[in-house]
Amino acid sequence: MATGVDLNGLICTPTDVDWFRVDVAAPGVLTFDLSVPAANDYDLELYGPDAAYITGSYGVTGSGERITHNAIVTGTYYVRIYAYPVGNGSHNPTAPYTLTAGFASGPITILASPTDRTVPAGASASFRVTAAGAPPLTHQWQRSNDGGSTFIDVAGATASTYATPPLTLADSGAQFRVRVSNAFGSALSDPATLTVNTGNAITWTGTAGDGDWFNRTNWNPMTVPMATDVVNVTGGISVPSGAEFSLMNLSGSLSGNFTLNGTLSWTNGQLNNCAMTIAPGGVLNIGGTAEKQMWFTAITNAGTVIWSGTGPVFAYTLQGSASVFENQAGGVFDAQADGEWFTYGWTFGYPLGSFTFNNAGVLRKTAGNGASSFYVGSFGGPVTFNNSGTVESRSGTLNWNTEFNQTAGDTRLAGGSVGGGKLNFTGGTLSGSGTINASVVNGAVVSPGSSPGTLTINGDYTQTVAGVLQMELGGLTPGSGFDQLVVNGQATLAGALNVTLLNGFAPAFSDAFPVLTYASRNGSLASLNLPSLPNALAFTAQYGPGSLTLLTANTTGNQQTNTLSAGSSGPGAFELRFTGEPDRVYRLQASTNFVDWYDLATNTSPYGLLRFLDPEAGEMDLRFYRTLSP
Repeated sequence: MATGVDLNGLICTPTDVDWFRVDVAAPGVLTFDLSVPAANDYDLELYGPDAAYITGSYGVTGSGERITHNAIVTGTYYVRIYAYPVGNGSHNPTAPYTLTAGFASGPITILASPTDRTVPAGASASFRVTAAGAPPLTHQWQRSNDGGSTFIDVAGATASTYATPPLTLADSGAQFRVRVSNAFGSALSDPATLTVNTGNAITWTGTAGDGDWFNRTNWNPMTVPMATDVVNVTGGISVPSGAEFSLMNLSGSLSGNFTLNGTLSWTNGQLNNCAMTIAPGGVLNIGGTAEKQMWFTAITNAGTVIWSGTGPVFAYTLQGSASVFENQAGGVFDAQADGEWFTYGWTFGYPLGSFTFNNAGVLRKTAGNGASSFYVGSFGGPVTFNNSGTVESRSGTLNWNTEFNQTAGDTRLAGGSVGGGKLNFTGGTLSGSGTINASVVNGAVVSPGSSPGTLTINGDYTQTVAGVLQMELGGLTPGSGFDQLVVNGQATLAGALNVTLLNGFAPAFSDAFPVLTYASRNGSLASLNLPSLPNALAFTAQYGPGSLTLLTANTTGNQQTNTLSAGSSGPGAFELRFTGEPDRVYRLQASTNFVDWYDLATNTSPYGLLRFLDPEAGEMDLRFYRTLSP
């Protein structure tokens, strides 16, 4: 079949199976979209050039199926469409399905390399790369101190934008580049050279008494700052639109409505009635051990914020003070130390204010083994965190003791943990391996691990009717062989379980995968979307006192228990498989006359499964089998 063309077909009988082929001449991303009749349940599977199973999509009745695959190996790929359940499936000889294949180039292309930067000592330098290729893209910035002969990875610098820590004159001459990677390989950007100078330092005095930035008598020496200058502020200042500087060292009070194109180093003092827009390339460094305050302030970040100080940030909510932090798409907020950001204040008869953090960019914690916390402090107004971008915990803990809402994007555990009261997900994904010290409400997608891994919730887990638990199976060991969600509280279940197989993994009879464990359970998953298996096997799901376990049983799968099947498993080998009820012991017996029976095997699995290879069957004309309990 050609890509970009809709193909229609019919599943006419319960056993009908349709196959299609797609030829891939160069590495790229294959996509397949299947729309099905509203009353039918069809499944979609992809097989590689070696005819081995790659992945599948197993939605519910009437839902479309979608497969996305990084076709690194060229050749012919095969698509299978069939009625579910296998052999006795939903079918419709009059209403067609529609299959569409797509293809996009996969390898990385660097569209724009980082550019040279010149900054004064004490400032940060921001570098940015633009690249194209099959998502997801990963980035690793590198630094050279020997003119480009050798480059060393910069720890934690793994976004498309990298802002250095505050620089010294000794950093001048360093070069920076980035390696961009995806499933198809990687590409290096051209290096950018950093120049660090002493800068021209100007201090705000406010001598004229009019608060006018552009009045030179308010500065020492008496000159209005330019884009290359260093500005020192220890008193109160209002920064107007059009103000320029390369670096501002703030330990006083800052107000005004302005765009930050350089670096603002905030180590003390307050932002009061301030509307600050951090442009791409602009950097706000929040450092030091002193207390910092926000009053009636709005920060819009399209550049980089580095939170490296351990001093608390108070978002005052006295007298109705409301502050907002907007981390826009492309903006990076990097917590590089342990610290607290919280609301504080009394009402004194005024309305209580609030603090809101809206993240459409990247918020991450890359350093510090403790917590970077956003919470409601003493007598403080509410704190709300809304995520539609990426939240990533790589070190320590990102913590919210307040309202956390995700409507899109991804919250990812990548070496760190997440804490709080309750995390609400109505869109996007919760993914990665690690620990969540909070309760979770899943109305979106929870995908433990990183092909595969274990996600632990020290709290309750509630999956709504819109929620999906996405699991991958590639082996028999939890965390390394298959995904596992561990809930050390109550699991309240609804919605769907979607399961896919990794790297051609083919489970054997009686294999068990406890994909979900819990301290207690209420409800059940409404939809189990499980891949088909070869060798007359099927997945069955069993709820136990402490886990939901996927088992490989006879082809009856979820439909029946107490079934015995038999068949040849090779020359001279006769295999018997029994699917019983969980937590029961069964005995397999044999006889040649229906009178004299003797035991062949007893199951030891708690899942009610029994498998036996009978070496004597080939030597007998007739042999009969039965199972008993006990």
